[in-house]
Amino acid sequence: MIAFEQLYLEEYPRLVSYLYRSLPTRDDAEDVAQSTFVRVWENWERVNQPHPYLWKTSRAMLSNWWCKNAGRDDKRVPLELMEWGIQVDEPSDAGMMVNWALSLMTPAQRFTVLARGAGYTYQEIAAVEGHKTRSAEEVMARARARVKRASE
Repeated sequence: MIAFEQLYLEEYPRLVSYLYRSLPTRDDAEDVAQSTFVRVWENWERVNQPHPYLWKTSRAMLSNWWCKNAGRDDKRVPLELMEWGIQVDEPSDAGMMVNWALSLMTPAQRFTVLARGAGYTYQEIAAVEGHKTRSAEEVMARARARVKRASE
């Protein structure tokens, strides 16, 4: 099995990148990443599959962060959402549009959109979710269709 230190060195930069795409500041992303690794470390003896466990834990920690910090304004639009044609007239509207688009999605769709924005392949996303690559692609297509229908 992979050593904790190796997991940390391999995944910390990508985890921060993923989290930063869904949090207002890089400091917030680094805080959530650190909390995620602490949780993984605390459960390390029971972890059979470190990479999927890390990413599932990060999703829970991200959700916890948003519950505790509801109302903070995120002024960035994830790249995937910009590519879907979500228009933002004023920079101050970006957070509202991101929240609107992400609120339309299921948790799996949100994870897939944000993970793709962080540079993960469909194959990597599918491995974390325990699905086949095609399933991750279909989740993304459903997310895109849901947002498109709602914006028409």
